Amino acid sequence: IVPQLAADGDESNIPEALDEHSAIIHDEKMYIFGGFVNGERDNRIFAFDFVSNKWQAIKPTSADDNMPCPRAGHTAIKQVSANGGHFMIIFGGKDNENDKLNDLWRFDLVAKKWEKLEPNGQLPMERSGHSACNYNGYMLIFGGLFEITKELNDSFLYDFEKNTWISFFAESGSFSPRSGSPLSIQKKKTRGHVSTACAGSETPDPNFTAT
Repeated sequence: IVPQLAADGDESNIPEALDEHSAIIHDEKMYIFGGFVNGERDNRIFAFDFVSNKWQAIKPTSADDNMPCPRAGHTAIKQVSANGGHFMIIFGGKDNENDKLNDLWRFDLVAKKWEKLEPNGQLPMERSGHSACNYNGYMLIFGGLFEITKELNDSFLYDFEKNTWISFFAESGSFSPRSGSPLSIQKKKTRGHVSTACAGSETPDPNFTAT
């Protein structure tokens, strides 16, 4: 078990117990955002320094009305831009009213500033519990939960450079809709890359009765 210390001895720098948050790694630190805390969704950022074992609450320089609403069940990935900028990209989730979201935000990990992105193209449906990964200038998202009786099995690409969503593949019957599944990109030995999603939860059959 890694010891967890508070920066400057201030216990408010250590996050409370939470779930359905997101995490990325940048510059020997883990950045966590949002999640479900004490019965409500959150939109704070904390960073854990792997060298000092200290937590630090990150205070954005953005105004309060220019940052993501409290949420859980979203995804976060790290993006390195063409000019060397380092960003945390946040997509979707669910708010305190349990409404699903499909907004897109990026957090400058150096300037500590939020920016809402307004992409072109075909926007994904609102969702939570989806998965996401970074691949070759794109963010790939898959599946998720649209409502309690509807899980998804579609996939979208977000082009960082063009600020555009692209429908990668629509919902189909080739495999079951799911949420909470991990997603990764695998480089094949021959050529090309494949995305892999594993396990997760499926929408229950409304006609099924346990006996």
